[in-house]
Amino acid sequence: MGFEELLHKVGGFGPFQLRNVALLALPRVLLPMHFLLPIFLAAVPAHRCALPGVSANFSHQDEWVEAHLPREPDGRLSSCLLFTHLQALPNTTLWGGGQSPGEQLEGEPSTVPCPQGWEYDHSEFSSTIATEKGLNRATSTFFFAGVLVGAVAFGYLSDRFGRRRLLLVAYVSSLVLGLASAASVSYTMFAITRTLTGTALAGFTIIVMPLELEWLDVGHRTVAGVLSSTFWTGGVMLLALVGYLIRDWRWLLLAVTLPCAPGILSIWWVPESARWLLTQGRVEEAHRFGVNFSYYGVSLDVSGLGLNVYQTQLLFGAVELPSKLLVYLSVPDEIAN
Repeated sequence: MGFEELLHKVGGFGPFQLRNVALLALPRVLLPMHFLLPIFLAAVPAHRCALPGVSANFSHQDEWVEAHLPREPDGRLSSCLLFTHLQALPNTTLWGGGQSPGEQLEGEPSTVPCPQGWEYDHSEFSSTIATEKGLNRATSTFFFAGVLVGAVAFGYLSDRFGRRRLLLVAYVSSLVLGLASAASVSYTMFAITRTLTGTALAGFTIIVMPLELEWLDVGHRTVAGVLSSTFWTGGVMLLALVGYLIRDWRWLLLAVTLPCAPGILSIWWVPESARWLLTQGRVEEAHRFGVNFSYYGVSLDVSGLGLNVYQTQLLFGAVELPSKLLVYLSVPDEIAN
């Protein structure tokens, strides 16, 4: 009797399979929270050049800023340039601030890149990696490079040593490396730990779907696959809420990492898998790789819809729900069964 026939005899979608799908829901929720985390983690708040100090009794702060910063063609104050000399403004007197009129330059004023760094608007984000010296958005590239390496490594290792063991490795590694990333004290440490975190999280993408599907009969794999994908959508929407509530990047990274701890405990109730579907799982991942370029290219740049970043992130998750329901309804019966 083949494995498919045996599943059909004992029930292809019973309490055992439901428990299995439920236990494997957590990594499906965690994945988008980490993969789309740069939307909040690497956000660049409104900023301008840091200005020299002004005496405490000087009340014309707006004039002080305009005297130091040039304007862009659209009328906004520059965020990257500073006048080399203080500029006098019509109908204002800035010299009460301790500056000498002899510092003003006649003719066309010259500018320089911000010599003393930047001052950031903290009304939306209290802290991001972009506001800390040495941490920048290039870490997203390192992270997804780690995901690529991890997809290959976990595919081979799970075939050799079993998927439940490698799922445990993925959980433990993601937890340890995520905590190390949140505690980073330098750009080098952060880049390395985020790259390795991407490698560890790739284990979820390779392992979870085959573990869910291979214990189901063919007739129930479609509904289980769509249900599993809605957990991903839930993670996308949950990230908007967590990002809204936690505005500091270190605490935000900690918040999306700590759920790996209960995930480690859940491994003891996840069954070891039959290995005959492993090759199929790899092929499916390879087909999805090209699609993911477009998905993340759009999802990681959510600034063009006219909404704030939290509303946009929530909207991106919400629009996936009806589309995934439509996928299930549009699958022909002969494929679903």
